[in-house]
Amino acid sequence: MKRKNSESIGLFSGIGGFELGLSRAGFRTRMICEIDPGAREVLTRRFQFDVEPDVRQLQIGLAFFTFDLEPLERGYEGPIKMLVGMTLEGRLTAVEVLEHREPYGYFSIETRAFQNQFDGKSVDD
Repeated sequence: MKRKNSESIGLFSGIGGFELGLSRAGFRTRMICEIDPGAREVLTRRFQFDVEPDVRQLQIGLAFFTFDLEPLERGYEGPIKMLVGMTLEGRLTAVEVLEHREPYGYFSIETRAFQNQFDGKSVDD
């Protein structure tokens, strides 16, 4: 199944086998990081963009699972478990619902619409 509009980054990429598999599954690789010069040369030819040499120099944002935190709000049947992406400035870049136990019906979560309501919001909103 190909995913549309999905993106990935590659850290410690080697020669990019994992990134190649993701691209065949429909992901677009936004960035690759690899410290080994020979592997970087292969990656540059394979993906046709610059490869970052040192992951310690990257400042790209944060990603966390909401079940790592105690929720302030809960659904009817417990917490809604999500994966959240955020810029270093505190702007949400992606929210993915991983698990919820909401009942079905008019008051249930429509996953895509629920996730999309957070796009571009700030943690200060």
